[in-house]
Amino acid sequence: MRERGHIERRKPPARCDGCGRSADETGMDRHGWAVSPPSAEVPGRYCLSCASALRMLDWFVRCVACGASVESEADAEQRGWRFHPDELGQLQPYCGICSIELR
Repeated sequence: MRERGHIERRKPPARCDGCGRSADETGMDRHGWAVSPPSAEVPGRYCLSCASALRMLDWFVRCVACGASVESEADAEQRGWRFHPDELGQLQPYCGICSIELR
């Protein structure tokens, strides 16, 4: 939300309603969180990992090397997408072609 040229920053919830870990542990303070309304089947505030597991977020991934994207896990698996660690050990997505080039 924009307000007078500034981006409003909301304080993250104390913990994830899914896994129970703190906002700091789950990265909610750095990466955000998903809010499921009280009328939903699973209401609450969830870290992105739990939200993804609960299928509250659309699945989408972009190759860090070439920028190609895929919108479903099944397509990604069929097309040879893989996750490879970067220099910090964080897993990064690579499309099938870029993944082969890494080998």
